[in-house]
Amino acid sequence: MNGGRRDRIALYALAVVALLAVGFGISQYRAARSSRLQVTATRQRALFSLINHVENMEAAMAKARGASSSGQKVTFLTNCWYHAGAAQEAVSLAPIASVDLTRLKQFFGVVGDYALVLSQKIARGDVVTPDEWAELNRLEGSVKDLAAMLADTGTRVAVTGSRFGALLSAVPFGASPPDDPLFRGFSEIDDLLQSVPSPTYDGPFSEQNLKQKPLASAFVGQEITQDRAKELGLSFIPTDDAWDSVRVERVDGAIPCYMVTGKRRDGSELTAAVSRSGGCVLWVQDSRLPGTPRLTLDGARERAKSFLASKGFGDMVETGWRKGTPASSRVVLAFAPTTTLRGQKVVLYPDTVRVEVALDTGRIVAFDQTAYLTNHVTRDFPASTVYGPEEAAKVLDPSLKQVGSPRLVVAPRPSGQEILAWEFRVQKDQDTYLVYINAQTGREEIILRVVESPSGAVTS
Repeated sequence: MNGGRRDRIALYALAVVALLAVGFGISQYRAARSSRLQVTATRQRALFSLINHVENMEAAMAKARGASSSGQKVTFLTNCWYHAGAAQEAVSLAPIASVDLTRLKQFFGVVGDYALVLSQKIARGDVVTPDEWAELNRLEGSVKDLAAMLADTGTRVAVTGSRFGALLSAVPFGASPPDDPLFRGFSEIDDLLQSVPSPTYDGPFSEQNLKQKPLASAFVGQEITQDRAKELGLSFIPTDDAWDSVRVERVDGAIPCYMVTGKRRDGSELTAAVSRSGGCVLWVQDSRLPGTPRLTLDGARERAKSFLASKGFGDMVETGWRKGTPASSRVVLAFAPTTTLRGQKVVLYPDTVRVEVALDTGRIVAFDQTAYLTNHVTRDFPASTVYGPEEAAKVLDPSLKQVGSPRLVVAPRPSGQEILAWEFRVQKDQDTYLVYINAQTGREEIILRVVESPSGAVTS
């Protein structure tokens, strides 16, 4: 009797364990499926946001060419620059496996930068040449072609939208099924952009400046192994997550690196680029979608500053912040390092780093120090500044009202060349501007408008 009773108890226990295992499996399946559907919805929203911004770019370029006054031309060209930046951000939210979207992001950078260069030229009172307007017209034609292809892709997505769940369940997470309209559409767009030449002009996205710089000498070191790159890349951002799989790929270029990608059980990934020389983490990006925002902007600032301090950064000055939308659950903050010149603090704008904070947990979800690693060198400052802050202030338009004290900065010209300048924050009517006066020549070099909104504080 006792033996039979023990057998029955064992069978009951096994049945309970089996039921729990099945329940756990169903729960895991539902969680994974929910995550996949959430990613799909995010990709679709990003696509339609991208279409909207590209159409606005095209309209702004056409209006700039047809505008009769300089003020209108500047407004429309600046609008084009804004929508180009927003389009780049939308592309980042619509990752398509097996399709390299770098060329698309670069195209938006080229168009936006070219429009900004022309707007600044007009604002200074310089003449935009017929060849420069013709170049804008050519770029407008490429934007128009791109808008048409995106609209066609959007139509295909709308028609097949109900099938995305089935498509995603049939392939490994992160892969793109052959009949995925997003995959097919962006592949065709990448083919189109390969035939679009870069404009000839003097700016950061011009062909001569698109070539990435190598690492600054201070960050060059011994060649690291793939295992070391994996360790550095996956531990750079604090996380207790376990990785279902990890892959490491070699990437060549101006900065040869290892691309390290760790995938979690829910399908989200963390990707880091680690230089093969010296093992510097160039950038890291976590694709996990954050939840409802709980952290304030000031709270995010403190998390970002604490993270930078933990990585050995010294005195850093915040230079701007941006969210995708006012309700976004992530915020990107930019910080520039400082140095001293004869007792005067100098802000080094070319060496800016970017930190992205999730507003639900306060975790760091992205970091980019590529500009810092390539630009942070020992600079040969002039023996003396010809123009001090008082002399430089005399160059300002008398109608401008100064806000706060000027500060000495290293700032990049549109051509990418660095200058030592005094930065003045000024106001006129309801607008705020940053005006840069060359500390050596006393010439007004750069004028930027400060755009503050619930989505961020940036300059244009």
